[in-house]
Amino acid sequence: MEADHIARLLSDTLSFDADVVRAATESLDRLSPLPSFPYHLLSIATGNGERGQKVAAATYLKNFTRRNLDGENPQSNVSKEFKDQLLRALLQVEPEILKVLIEVFRITANSEYVKRDSWPELIPELRLAIQNSDQISNRTDCGWKTVNAVTVLQALIRPFQYFLNPKVAVEPVPPQLELIADEIIVPLLSVFHNILDKVKAARGTKGVDLEKILLLVCKCIYFAVS
Repeated sequence: MEADHIARLLSDTLSFDADVVRAATESLDRLSPLPSFPYHLLSIATGNGERGQKVAAATYLKNFTRRNLDGENPQSNVSKEFKDQLLRALLQVEPEILKVLIEVFRITANSEYVKRDSWPELIPELRLAIQNSDQISNRTDCGWKTVNAVTVLQALIRPFQYFLNPKVAVEPVPPQLELIADEIIVPLLSVFHNILDKVKAARGTKGVDLEKILLLVCKCIYFAVS
């Protein structure tokens, strides 16, 4: 019932009536302290509802996460259950929703993994997801998309671009980045040529994400070693 109510409020935020939008936004803000609130938003964003409602849910979750983790007074740690659900969702969602939810992941990972190093399951789970994703495992029945998985990897690596201190001649590599390189980047190098061969073979084929996958892998390698 609570989820249905939130879904209706999200639909109301898309109204042309400013008063309806204002009332819906205020109601969502009142519901936001509930522990189940982010779970409902994630479920709506990745469910089978209307496109506008799904985008609205993903966008509200992004803003909610930024406010709680990236604001002046960051809240407590994100639960393992929510982080697990978020990662699974990211591996399967369509591009339009991924584009918004990847920001939820970036903010969460920056807080939980980069700053606090309190997400020990992230690297093993992401490595497994990449290994078992559709274009890497060549499984047509796989629900995990390689393009989504490497998009997640890129979002995870990017914050480490800014750890360098120009005043320090030789700065140690953060252990979290070293773990990413050892556990994910190095294994990716072994399948890099296979991806490249697939790109060549699929050139001109519509609906194939191989070129994007190759570009993202190159970016991940560059960000990890630069």
